[in-house]
Amino acid sequence: EHENSKLAEQVKNQAWELAQKNEELRSAAAAAGKLEQDYEKINAANAKLQRELNAWQKEFAEPVKFYQMYRKLPAAVRENFANVIADESVIAFILSGSDIDNICSFWDSMKRNYYQLQAERDTLLQILEYLLSVCNIYQGEQVFALIKDEEGKYFDDDLHMRSENCSRYTGAIERVLLPGIWNNRLARANRKALVEYGA
Repeated sequence: EHENSKLAEQVKNQAWELAQKNEELRSAAAAAGKLEQDYEKINAANAKLQRELNAWQKEFAEPVKFYQMYRKLPAAVRENFANVIADESVIAFILSGSDIDNICSFWDSMKRNYYQLQAERDTLLQILEYLLSVCNIYQGEQVFALIKDEEGKYFDDDLHMRSENCSRYTGAIERVLLPGIWNNRLARANRKALVEYGA
């Protein structure tokens, strides 16, 4: 009887331990389920952040491209535009470069230094055209455009200015050295195209 009582006590203790283990397993399973839910939530949040990051990268890809183009110009060239274009960040570059007065000053610097600028001319022209497009976005319409496809046209004092190489006062335009800036709103040139013409 004593043996039976002892066995019964052992069975009872084991049953209690088994119940405890089952409870621990249920708690662990519940915790694992919660962790899985949390993991899914984190994954969903990460996927959302990645989509937002991709959208921002796409949005800023063009400004960053032109900012980097500008920053890669030799320091001596950028010095000519330092009082017009801020280059300490992409935002500063866009903000300073999207103002039409700054763009016109940028153009003036290009004209003033035209013969010193050699390989950099094409890059600066691309930047000028981009900044005009950003300016137009701020304007909410296509206000400004480059005066560039003028080869073969007859010199027009409202649209063109002669380069130093022009020995005569008029003629058919052979080459546009620096495109002008046309203002559609005012129907006049903010900056005339710098041109050369032949005989």
